[in-house]
Amino acid sequence: MDSGPVSCEICRELKPVETSLMKFGWEENDRLLPAAYRRLVEVRVGGREDEPRSPRLCPLCGTLYSYESRYEYLASGSEDEEELRRLTGDDARAWLGDAVVAALPRPLLSPLRETVVNERVVVFSTGGEDLASGWGANAVAILGDGATLLVDPLVAPVYARELARLLAARGAGPVRWVVTTHHHTDHSVGASVFAEAGAEVIAHAASAARMAAEQLALLAERRTSPSTRALFFDAVPAAPTRLVTEPTDLSVGGVRATVRPAGPAHTPGDLRIDLPGLGVVVTGDLVFHGYHPNLEHADLDGWKRGLGELLLEPAGTTFVPGHGAPGGREIVEAQLAWFEAAAEEVCRVTVGGLSSDQAVERIRERFPGYLLGAVLPTAVRVLGRAR
Repeated sequence: MDSGPVSCEICRELKPVETSLMKFGWEENDRLLPAAYRRLVEVRVGGREDEPRSPRLCPLCGTLYSYESRYEYLASGSEDEEELRRLTGDDARAWLGDAVVAALPRPLLSPLRETVVNERVVVFSTGGEDLASGWGANAVAILGDGATLLVDPLVAPVYARELARLLAARGAGPVRWVVTTHHHTDHSVGASVFAEAGAEVIAHAASAARMAAEQLALLAERRTSPSTRALFFDAVPAAPTRLVTEPTDLSVGGVRATVRPAGPAHTPGDLRIDLPGLGVVVTGDLVFHGYHPNLEHADLDGWKRGLGELLLEPAGTTFVPGHGAPGGREIVEAQLAWFEAAAEEVCRVTVGGLSSDQAVERIRERFPGYLLGAVLPTAVRVLGRAR
């Protein structure tokens, strides 16, 4: 079967043309459209309500389809036929016009980019800086012989299933463990997909408590929003099955991994994952590289202490941040420099007469090109309270 666009879990279940036939009195012979069809979103186009076919949009990747239903009364029993046809961009524009196609909703699924740190460590990320892309969080796969440890399996099940597909394409062993470095949804909600397949989900005890207290309501809220409903329609809270408060060693198919508490820092329950035999540390959100850090739940002193501990690692260590590209000690030093510069600008609010909005803009100016600027108002408030 033609699997459709392979990067989208909806479209790869649909052939380029799908048809159904339902005949009254002959239900045992009914041929239905695939279940994935029901996840497509009807697009309403003004002035075209009476046309026999209507557009359907994949909310994850943005692929457009035409849908047509035909009903016929026959002496032998009424027939109901449906046709679903995948459209190219040229097909869509020729049918609907450039303006309608340009105004279609933005797809929710961003392609996962792969960064190979070494033969045992691969980083997957959407990039980006919004909820639909998981705010550009990194998922990290540690590839052992016949087994895989996955760190921070992204913001929603659709991304986690794409991770599973990409890992299988690499010939990776089954995901036996999932570590969520902290409770924020961009690093944890995808864990449910791997838990269903038998993986052990590991989190700090403080992080697990926050997941249990917060995620059910948060995910329910996202399911009510038209802009995020499709992304979170089957999302459930992460449910860790092993809680850690002390360093814990795992043997991942011959690769030693130490899951090490590193907070309170970015959150009350941060973890880092040390891979001493590979010279790699997975930092979680202790380090944001090229992204402004989220200080919403931060312990600033603990965070700086955790960064100082990273700098004690041997020369040549590669650090994989929670957001952004891996790097050496320079990305840890850059995170410390961000705290220093941001604190200077917040100081100007109280002693130099600047407003909070001006402090935000000055931080932007000092770090041109940094993503996730939406977190800066919160950062200014948190840094201001810390003075």
